[in-house]
Amino acid sequence: MSSATGSRVPARFAGRAVVLTTVLVGALATACLSTNSRDEALSAHSFMDPRIEKACSTTARTCSRCHDLGKVLITHFDASLPWRQLVRRMRRMPSSGIDDAEVHAAETCLVYHDLGHRGLDELATLSEKP
Repeated sequence: MSSATGSRVPARFAGRAVVLTTVLVGALATACLSTNSRDEALSAHSFMDPRIEKACSTTARTCSRCHDLGKVLITHFDASLPWRQLVRRMRRMPSSGIDDAEVHAAETCLVYHDLGHRGLDELATLSEKP
């Protein structure tokens, strides 16, 4: 059963929370910089898979249009399907402006942040189903 947690990040996710927080804060802090400066700042997070890094940068811009990113960091689900459902529900909000690429990026980033590689494998399986 999936459930959202309260205001604490479980210890097993603390490392991932730090990584995602670093990427999200970096992305937000550099949002007003020139393209070259932004690219240089984001490349400082080379310890992360570049695809995840790019997805999280996109997610930070997308989600912060309407949400405080702290809300994103404290949410937990037991599987990737609830993340997919949540992202797609947010997309249907009239003011979201979320496109297909941003949906995929948000699903990838949020599932990785919460569930790691296991969650990404599960998400890929969901994507294969008709």
